[in-house]
Amino acid sequence: MYPDEIIKRILEIINPIMNKHKSKDFAFPSVFTFFHVLERIKFNLESLDLLVSSDIIKYEHGIGLICRNLLSDFITIGFIVKLSKDEDEYYVNLYRLYYTDLSKAESFLNIYLKAGIASEEDKKTFQDKKNNPEEIYKLIFDYAAEYNIRKFPSNSSIIELFIQSKLNDQWATEVINSYDIWTFYSKYEHIGWSSYNFTRNTEKTIALQRLRSVLKKTTLLLSTCLDKLGESEFVIETNELAEIIYKA
Repeated sequence: MYPDEIIKRILEIINPIMNKHKSKDFAFPSVFTFFHVLERIKFNLESLDLLVSSDIIKYEHGIGLICRNLLSDFITIGFIVKLSKDEDEYYVNLYRLYYTDLSKAESFLNIYLKAGIASEEDKKTFQDKKNNPEEIYKLIFDYAAEYNIRKFPSNSSIIELFIQSKLNDQWATEVINSYDIWTFYSKYEHIGWSSYNFTRNTEKTIALQRLRSVLKKTTLLLSTCLDKLGESEFVIETNELAEIIYKA
């Protein structure tokens, strides 16, 4: 199958689920997270669909940035579902993800406060959310304090952990194999010699190979999300699609 066909097939699987649910329908953090990842797959693939169907070489830069986004989610979820040694650690790792996100937001706010760009009212709004039992902020920060959780690991650290784990399954293999493409696409994001050197004169066959590799990993991510959401019918359909892609 060509990448544009794979993208359309994945969207055909996702869209009916998106039409009947919203993120708020699901319990935080576990099922909520996997529906959120499903949303992100949908939004990324819809953008990819437009770019790939228009001109994969002309829009290779945008395609690369979107693919890096998909791979980042793949690596993140791989860490949570495969390297959590038990259910307790599984929940800790989920909260680490959200705690890291909100901590970055708080650090950003503090920088702007010192610079006089943000106001004391902005600080109060954030603090109110941290103290309001009805806000998810309080749930996350309270959990982090109770369990003394650390920040979520970087993607490079996750790859090292997978290599050290000696896991021998499809998820582990694909996460480890994703690192070279994820690193390559990082050059599309950052200025440097590698950015200049790697992002020009791309051959169409190579661009298609990279995209196909990203989509293979995305089907694996999709299958896991659907399984966590209890969408068994769509899990079967996704696994059938993955089998076709992996055999090709």
